[in-house]
This record gives sequence, structure tokens and C-alpha cells, in this order.
Amino acid sequence: LIAKEKIEKAENDALEATFTGKKFVTCRRCKGKGVLACYEHVDMGVCYGCRGKGKVFSAAYKRHMNIIEDDLPY
Repeated sequence: LIAKEKIEKAENDALEATFTGKKFVTCRRCKGKGVLACYEHVDMGVCYGCRGKGKVFSAAYKRHMNIIEDDLPY
């Protein structure tokens, strides 16, 4: 199982190395702030689009890496 994970990681790293565009872009929901003032009463206003980080994967990067939204860690 560990060897399979290492192979998958190596394949992902090789695929990622061929990507030349922007990997991350500013979150459109919170405009890079990580919080939404109008939702301070819910989870202290943390943006669910970027999980409070202010950046998200670019559409081009997701297409290149064949990332499905449900597979994202955040």
C-alpha cells in the first residue's frame, strides 16, 4: 500500500511539473481576505470557498491535474 502511494505521488509530481500557469488565484468569494463580514455569525465569517486561506486552485490547474472538487483537501 505504501509503495502504491509513493508511485501515485511521483506521478502527480511529474504531472504538476509540466504545468506552467498559475497554481493559485485569489478567492472570488472573499476577494482574498479569507473571511466574509456578512457571515461573522456563522463560523466567525470564515470563507467556505477557500477555507480562510484567501487563495484557491486556478481552473487551469484543476483541469491540468484532473482535480474533482470533492477530492480537494480544503
